[in-house]
Amino acid sequence: MNINDLMNFSAPLRLGHRGCRNAAGTNLVENTLPAIDWAIAQGCEGVEIDLHQTADGIWVLHHDDKCQQQEIAGTPYRQLLQLHPPLATLEEVLERYGGKCWFDFEVKCPAGEASLSKIISGYRMPLGSFVISSFSRRWLERLYRLAPQLPVCYNLRARRRLDQLPWRWVAPHWTLASNRYLNRLHRRGWRTIVWTVNHPARMQRLARAGVAVVISDDPSLLCRTLAGSSNLSSDAEPNKP
Repeated sequence: MNINDLMNFSAPLRLGHRGCRNAAGTNLVENTLPAIDWAIAQGCEGVEIDLHQTADGIWVLHHDDKCQQQEIAGTPYRQLLQLHPPLATLEEVLERYGGKCWFDFEVKCPAGEASLSKIISGYRMPLGSFVISSFSRRWLERLYRLAPQLPVCYNLRARRRLDQLPWRWVAPHWTLASNRYLNRLHRRGWRTIVWTVNHPARMQRLARAGVAVVISDDPSLLCRTLAGSSNLSSDAEPNKP
């Protein structure tokens, strides 16, 4: 897949959660290169991956703040790699997939915005091919002030006031994503990413509601349910609602 094919938005982009998490019939480790490969092979346009920064400044794919009982933020990368050989770095992901699929880079640690901005900007990824997301509004605001050209996304476990936010992406959990709520967001110019959607009827409802991205633990089920091409146009002003 080439990112140039993801133009003229007409249906939700389908993303594998952590690449592939708990998909039936697989023994894949989430947030790894094989998990990303598998999600894309099933037909996903992209993946959501989780990022932490190690003690020596390397961004790695991992959900929890500990890897094999070691605090990621306090442990050098090579030591973590010895403990957990499947551990992948952001640079490895960008080298392999940058410009070829769509990414939700979810940042789990509360720092490192300058480093992350430099890495992603250095790969010159098309601005329509990713978002950088977080549950921390303060972290996103710092990243936005540092690099307003990068598309950022506010992840939501509960409904929040969004009126004063200068960017255009928001990601509510599926339990928040009623048709009424989504309609209100869309009328106000927000683009929506809904996570983590694992029921076919729910996937179909969200697609009809006009969400931009659906994230699922089971990429195969997601792609079978929402079959057909999914496209999202790039935008010259990716952060403005």
